[in-house]
Amino acid sequence: MDLQNIKQFYVPLSNYQLGNLIGSGTSANVFQAKNQITSEVVALKIFKSNFPDESSKKQFEREIQTMAFFDHPAILHLKGFSIPAQGTHETATIATEFM
Repeated sequence: MDLQNIKQFYVPLSNYQLGNLIGSGTSANVFQAKNQITSEVVALKIFKSNFPDESSKKQFEREIQTMAFFDHPAILHLKGFSIPAQGTHETATIATEFM
């Protein structure tokens, strides 16, 4: 998949101010967060670790592409995402509308 097509959704994790934890799963925690640039409140999914293998990374990329492509009431609207630079301690994130 070519992430260039959805590059306009890239938002670094540092742009968000974390709020309350609203959910937790085996691979990620979800926080209410505020984009400090736009003041928009979002649900921010922060993965607990970087991609352990190529298939995990591809699954993440498909999830982003699906949310960016479809406009349907049953699919959360993508507000942003980040993929950490190689060798950093950050993990991938997905920001969606906060419901």
